[in-house]
Amino acid sequence: MTSKSISSSTLKLIAMFAMLIDHIAWVLFPLEINMNILSDNWIANSMHMIGRLAFPVFAFCIAEGYLHSHDLKNYLKRLGMLAFISILPFSLIGWVTGIGFITQNTVFTLFLGLCALYFSDRQQKTWKKVLIVLFCFALSVLADGGLGGGVFGIYAFAKIQNPTARRIAGFAALISIQLLLLAVNFSISGLAEPAIAFAGFLLVTAFYNGRKGPSIGKLFYYFYPLHLLVLALLRIGYLLLTH
Repeated sequence: MTSKSISSSTLKLIAMFAMLIDHIAWVLFPLEINMNILSDNWIANSMHMIGRLAFPVFAFCIAEGYLHSHDLKNYLKRLGMLAFISILPFSLIGWVTGIGFITQNTVFTLFLGLCALYFSDRQQKTWKKVLIVLFCFALSVLADGGLGGGVFGIYAFAKIQNPTARRIAGFAALISIQLLLLAVNFSISGLAEPAIAFAGFLLVTAFYNGRKGPSIGKLFYYFYPLHLLVLALLRIGYLLLTH
């Protein structure tokens, strides 16, 4: 791999692969194993370690999309529709894996991060910008990736100009609430997850060349809800056959 050889399209494909591996683990293994990345099951742990790369890369790509999109309104519309369409598949896989039904999926956090950028940039007063970002964060707390500070991370990825600083500070903002909780209640397991994700994110984005790359169309818009639905149905089929 040559220096700066990864495009935005390639980043998205990497994140999709990492997400798929993570979600397969949630379907294959019991809840108690999935909830502990330091369990004795090295296969599940390895799959989840790979999966931790997905959200920060997707968040980074959302910021990149905001900075380079020629039609932000359409971008917002597409992402919002995807978040809405994915409610049922995401809740279904939450049910069959033992997590329970969750209304808001990961795309809601990505969508609200994009909203924070779009609407705050249309305000002149700083207090209005801050209020909009905080409001979008508040809406995201029930969504996957939202409670950790996803909206803050997406905002930082888009606003910090220095390439190295934006990656480090953006990731820190992305898990800012998680870091605060870790400072109050420290654990090796709690530290392992962000550390692994941070190392993987820095490694992958170090090769990012700032270009869009080959068009992959709307692959993610189909892949996200469909892979959740397929995995959930496979899990339901397995449970029916074994009980």
